Amino acid sequence: MTTQNCRQWTALALFAFFLASCGARQEKATSTDSTSEMTAPSSAPLEDRNVIRNADLELKVASVEKEVSKIQQLSNHLLGHIHHYEIKNIPTDVHEIVTHTDSVTLQQTYQPEAMLQVQIPAKAADTFIQTMLDRHVVIEQFLYDEKDITPELDDQEVTTTMSSDAVQKAYAKNVVKNLAYKSRYLWFNIHMKGDAVYTYSIHPRPHATDGAIWVRVKIALQSGWSWCMKAIIALLYLWPLWCFIALMKWLLQGKKYKSLFHRAWGKTQEAVSTES
Repeated sequence: MTTQNCRQWTALALFAFFLASCGARQEKATSTDSTSEMTAPSSAPLEDRNVIRNADLELKVASVEKEVSKIQQLSNHLLGHIHHYEIKNIPTDVHEIVTHTDSVTLQQTYQPEAMLQVQIPAKAADTFIQTMLDRHVVIEQFLYDEKDITPELDDQEVTTTMSSDAVQKAYAKNVVKNLAYKSRYLWFNIHMKGDAVYTYSIHPRPHATDGAIWVRVKIALQSGWSWCMKAIIALLYLWPLWCFIALMKWLLQGKKYKSLFHRAWGKTQEAVSTES
């Protein structure tokens, strides 16, 4: 290897080492930035501000009753309170299945839903929200809102001290008391939808009674037309079968005509050879 080749290989190695070191520095800087973003502490709420916190959460859960029980336990642990509680089983479908000649099975479908309104102390608001969002359920929608009522409180307090009207002063005191109470809690509305529930029950089948002749004729005409339409729709559903039958018929007819043509052609050739 010549001296010039050695210099070229040395320069190439130094250049590759320089690129590798730059890439490592950039990757280190990126990882440092991302780590700082992930571990950056959230800004704590100001102690001298009065804020009303509202949240609305919609969940899709497997069992409504179990999730309600878990939320109750979490609320009690954080010294909260559920001031509204509602569970509904909404019927969505009813299907009648004839199982015997004298009875029918009634299948009913219900959609369980629950609605809870929870108030959590403001100090535990972040813990409650994080716990609810970390649950292994489907979150369909989440809304969070903060309203700073400090200026409104200051105005009402000025009214209570400066106003000479007793009625206005009493009203301002009630407003201050109500706003201060709301600012001490997180007001959380939770809507939950569970998986559908199916119930089965057996009922006696009512016996059919014959009516007047014109009523039975009318029912027969209506039923006959309905069955005729169902038969037509069923035939339309079988259109691939009709296409397949038509195709096979066309192919078979083509083979038949082809065999007839070969037979006629063979007879013609025999006649020509006989005459010759």
